[in-house]
Amino acid sequence: MSGALFILATSAAVQIGAWSTWDRVDPVTDLKGAAASVHSTDGRSHLLLTCDVTEQGRDLSLQFKANQYLGSDANAVQLRADADPPMENYWSFYGRIAVLAPDSEVRPALQKIRGASRLYVRAFDFNQQPVGASFDIAGASEAIATVLAACGKLPLK
Repeated sequence: MSGALFILATSAAVQIGAWSTWDRVDPVTDLKGAAASVHSTDGRSHLLLTCDVTEQGRDLSLQFKANQYLGSDANAVQLRADADPPMENYWSFYGRIAVLAPDSEVRPALQKIRGASRLYVRAFDFNQQPVGASFDIAGASEAIATVLAACGKLPLK
């Protein structure tokens, strides 16, 4: 993931369960990607799955947009889907946003959440304090499949 910010044209969102999905088009290159997002149950945070298509390839990322500052380095983030054991990865932090990439890291996380109805995300901020959010992720399987298909990625097994 580069540090550059892009303004992308987006299509109208389609609702899939608790998720919103939409296409993203780079206004300079016309390359198309897709995204899906879901808001936390309290509406203060959200989870975003993106497929950005660049001239270098198609890149998936999973982003947790927290309700407070997380830091500017990498730190642990835990995902717990339904009553399954949690999984932990190190995500890159950019202010209030934690980003998991590349595809080889994102796909196992998507495997974990795709059939679940609830998700709890816990990030540990720059002071090692937990910052968490609960999500109703009904429709996750279809929303994830929509983004993967738009990105030209193989479906999850």
